[in-house]
Amino acid sequence: ALILQGLTLLRDRERLSGIDVIAGAESSGIAFAAWVAECLNLPMVFVRKEARGMGPAAQVVGDIRPGDRVLLVDDMMAAGRSKAAFCAALTDAGAIVQDILVLFDY
Repeated sequence: ALILQGLTLLRDRERLSGIDVIAGAESSGIAFAAWVAECLNLPMVFVRKEARGMGPAAQVVGDIRPGDRVLLVDDMMAAGRSKAAFCAALTDAGAIVQDILVLFDY
């Protein structure tokens, strides 16, 4: 229900049009991103906290192309520092982070 509420909110605010890829933030954001990608019938990638390997996409696992518009999904918003790092990694890989969906339930 939480994911559907988040998607409804984004849809009502017209933030889902043009999304090409759903990106899950390591680690708990990956499961939420998988559900969102399934609901929207879109491909999914995930973003690591740290780079592994070399190149501009060293933190992004999956098929991401320059210019892809991305919805980043994560499980908690604290200070926002990790979200900024995930967005930077996606941008370095050539993607455009269009929005961030943070899902949290008590």
